Amino acid sequence: MSNPGARRVVTSDSARAPRRWFNLSRWRRWRANLGPAVGGVLAALQAVFITFLTITVPAVATYVATSGNPDLADTAWWDSVQVGTDIWLLGHGGATILDGAAVTAIPLGIALLGLLATSGTFRRTVTPTASTWITAVVSYPVAVIVLGLICASSEGRASLWRAGLGALVLALIGVTAGLARHDGAPKWDAVKPAWVARIPPQVVLSLRGGALAVCAYLFAAGFLTAFWIFQGQAQIGDVLVGLGGDWLSVFIMGIGQLLLVPNLLLWAFAWLTGAGFTIGEGTIWAPSEVVSGPLPAFPVLGALPEPGSLQMGAWIYLLPLAIGALAAIPLVRRERNLRWLWSLAGAAIIAVTAATGSLLLALMSSGSLGPGRMTHIGPHPTTVFIHALVPIFIGAVLTTYIGGQHAKDFWAWVNRKLRPEASDPSSRKDGQTDSKSDPYSTSSSDRPQTQSHIAPAPKP
Repeated sequence: MSNPGARRVVTSDSARAPRRWFNLSRWRRWRANLGPAVGGVLAALQAVFITFLTITVPAVATYVATSGNPDLADTAWWDSVQVGTDIWLLGHGGATILDGAAVTAIPLGIALLGLLATSGTFRRTVTPTASTWITAVVSYPVAVIVLGLICASSEGRASLWRAGLGALVLALIGVTAGLARHDGAPKWDAVKPAWVARIPPQVVLSLRGGALAVCAYLFAAGFLTAFWIFQGQAQIGDVLVGLGGDWLSVFIMGIGQLLLVPNLLLWAFAWLTGAGFTIGEGTIWAPSEVVSGPLPAFPVLGALPEPGSLQMGAWIYLLPLAIGALAAIPLVRRERNLRWLWSLAGAAIIAVTAATGSLLLALMSSGSLGPGRMTHIGPHPTTVFIHALVPIFIGAVLTTYIGGQHAKDFWAWVNRKLRPEASDPSSRKDGQTDSKSDPYSTSSSDRPQTQSHIAPAPKP
């Protein structure tokens, strides 16, 4: 006879046990059984949806918050999705149309978010193999193009190929960075090609010096950007409040300005080179002058210096000279016997590498923002290249010549000319011979002899 008060135990293997509709461990086993190549595809899709939802969800939330506005009566929620998708594609290098003019300026915060998403998902969720790397790099731009075809407006779809190329570059950089930081990734010494070992060490050190120069510029630009934002916070707040709307719209607009902070950082980079940047035709922000004009209603632009403030003139070129000298220090420390030809070549490699990096950063932060005066914003890449190339080369070549072997030979020659008796080897040899010719002699040396000398024993 069964006991109705007895406790019934149901194990997980029992047929009567409750089944969960979602089991995380089962999902992981299923994904592992698919193989590493499919893992790369899933990692790329995760990165795509992370960035896509980060941009489009606030756009839809803004539409919902302002749906009661009579001016937006003819606007549907799908229009906000299309606007968010167009901005998302702009962050990958795409373009859209505004009043008949192309908009190509890249919100670099979206590009940075894409790099972090691809690197993080690849490093944390997949096995580091060659097939995983290939599928992740290929799947990311394909997913960007598919989402653009589905959700973007007709203006955004017109330049979808640009977004695809930009997404491919982002995937190459992000997935490779994730692979390099993976715990199970192969070491560089085990996979590097044989021709890398044949590169002269002076060239490798010079390339590193050029990269160090770019990083030093970015470090200084970060401090300058923080200073601009601090001294312009009142103007930023005025523009943000002046846009109107409810508190949610103001909050989302303020958070959205973070996507433009990397652009402001690279504009400060161009400012430090001496080239400056423009926000529309007829304007210039440079160390020598500031000519302002009507600006777009972006709150972050309130941080830009006003005319008459922060005028440094030609003194700004002391910074590239110092950066060039700093970039040449690793080369001089590792290669202490540099000849004049390698000193000149090393300084040239440092300057060209740093100037090329500056050119690429200027290209990333410049573009068009619409018709009329806004056909160009940001720095002019060729101007930034020249302003970075010349002073960095001068600073690097001075450092390499001061620390090279020819400098040591020069000072040795000067020493021989000023002190010929100290550099005459015959006089030193004769003095040493006289002092050691007679072990019992005390006249050959002016120093007092405090120890007794023992005569050598006769030969047997």
